[in-house]
Amino acid sequence: MLILPAERKLNWRKPPVITLLLIIINCAVFFGYQLKDGQIYEELAEDFQSSGFAEQEVKLYSEHLSKTDPETWASIPLDTDMGEEVLIGSLLHDLDFERSLRTNPDFPGSEWEMSRILIEKKRDKVSFVQYGFNPAQPSFIDAFVSMFLHGGFGHLLSNMVFLFIFGFALEAVMGRGAYLATYLLTGFAATGLYWAMEWQNNGFGVGASGAISGLMGAYLGVYRNRKIQFFYWIGPYFNFFKAPALIIFPIWLGKEVLGQLLASGNVNYWAHMGGLLGGAGIALMARPWLNLADDEVKEPEETPLMKSIRQFDGLMNELQYDKAQTLIERLYRDNPEDTNIIKRLYTLRKRKQDKSYHQLVLATIKLTRSPASDHLIGMMVKDYLKTPVLLKNDKISLFWINRLLTSAQHEEALLLIQHCFGKTENREQFLPALNKLVNHYRNRNEKQHKKLLAMLHSIKANKLEKAPA
Repeated sequence: MLILPAERKLNWRKPPVITLLLIIINCAVFFGYQLKDGQIYEELAEDFQSSGFAEQEVKLYSEHLSKTDPETWASIPLDTDMGEEVLIGSLLHDLDFERSLRTNPDFPGSEWEMSRILIEKKRDKVSFVQYGFNPAQPSFIDAFVSMFLHGGFGHLLSNMVFLFIFGFALEAVMGRGAYLATYLLTGFAATGLYWAMEWQNNGFGVGASGAISGLMGAYLGVYRNRKIQFFYWIGPYFNFFKAPALIIFPIWLGKEVLGQLLASGNVNYWAHMGGLLGGAGIALMARPWLNLADDEVKEPEETPLMKSIRQFDGLMNELQYDKAQTLIERLYRDNPEDTNIIKRLYTLRKRKQDKSYHQLVLATIKLTRSPASDHLIGMMVKDYLKTPVLLKNDKISLFWINRLLTSAQHEEALLLIQHCFGKTENREQFLPALNKLVNHYRNRNEKQHKKLLAMLHSIKANKLEKAPA
């Protein structure tokens, strides 16, 4: 079961700097530091096999595991090479087994002990052993560093996807400082519950999932009773639904409780629960002081127009495109300046790319200036260059380019001007726009700057050719 918020769209004009920085740090730690673990394990396995005590330890460990964790022991195919590899991999970082070895009468002062000490020293260089949080030996440094360690690439990838989904939305409404503080505090809350519930366990907790669960809890705490859109995926079924944010909290928490009670494996459900509880608690208690962006969390009043737009979205989700088109066309006739309606109508007309599609694009670039209309005319550029009928008209092209430049959408303006430059004989009309782009890309993008300069020079050379002798 998967339930994710689908309320906000990412605005790259206000990028989630802290979220992106956290993702970069996590990836840098994994690829720059943790990848060496594989080589260490290979060397460990070789040293262990050649120590002369491997067979003896594997047998002792099998007996130890059958008493301390019979379910895991029963799941290992003991009479196979793979089963032996699993046992060796586990015994090399089982601290409880190491402690039991010290009580073996044949161990103290023996060659076996000397060999074991050397193996353990090398093993302790593995990232999750060195800095993973061990409830039986708690450390503040380990609690912090372990937030940025992962058990493998799949673990890293899934965590970073969830970090981005929840992070960019929270950073936008909480502000960067409060958002970063929430991330770190919920990470410690996650580790705190893990420590409280497993304080006798010699394990190693690593990963950003505790802090990310904290962001999930904080997201619900920020939006509280506001109805927001969620995406759900249960088996073969998926769709969208709207519900008050806090209604989802017991579902998310219950999923983690069931995981702790029923699931097996290495998932740290206690940390997930600690993060969820900590994040929701922090957001609810600190909300009066968070200076949230009210326009982002305020529940909009339901109007007949909003109800009709929601009806359109429902028809689209149900793949009833004909009914959806009829509804949105009527709404557009009655509200030709509403960008929410235009955006939805555009997605439908774009499929056919007939005359009505080009008429809608033309009407959109002539809309009264606003942040929403500016965003729309920029969004249309890449799509429209596939069938650029309107761009055969120089006046329309120049109007669109200047509109983009006025709203600081330089990349989109550059795409249009590059297309038009090769299609028209009257290139001099683009001189003012070209000069603005040259100034913008100077010291920003050397490659684009050179291209624009070449375009400028070609216009000047053409003027000289036409000049009377």
